[in-house]
Amino acid sequence: SGNCFINPDNCLDDVRTISTVEQIAMAGIPTYVIGYDTATWQDTLNAMAAAGGTERTTYLPVDDGTSLESTLAELAGTAVSCNYELKTSPSDFRFVKVKLDGSVVEHVSRTQDGSGWELTDDNHVVLKGATCDALRQSASPELEITVECEVVVK
Repeated sequence: SGNCFINPDNCLDDVRTISTVEQIAMAGIPTYVIGYDTATWQDTLNAMAAAGGTERTTYLPVDDGTSLESTLAELAGTAVSCNYELKTSPSDFRFVKVKLDGSVVEHVSRTQDGSGWELTDDNHVVLKGATCDALRQSASPELEITVECEVVVK
């Protein structure tokens, strides 16, 4: 069921479009929807955004080149992952060292605000809170995660 605006030749096949966005999301490709702010297509754009497989369930309205540029910059920051797989599984989180832009990042157990990092699933480091935000906001972040040698003799 398409929506036609002014000219029947300009029909939007909204059902098929939303279905396609949903299929793309199920294939592991998240989709954000950006549209020039128009009440005419708002419901369709929101349905596409909801089907996109992201935390964003409404479309991102823009009204000029400047707002489009800032919206794209905002989305680019969210595309940076804060979850990293290690090549080895350390026996203790204390053997993992994390640096962001040359500064040591503390384990979450040593911070008051829940920022820092934690070891999950034995071999995944997840940056938390303000640390993840800092990584995403940096124009060219330098993240270093190392697993140091374990103690052999006590």
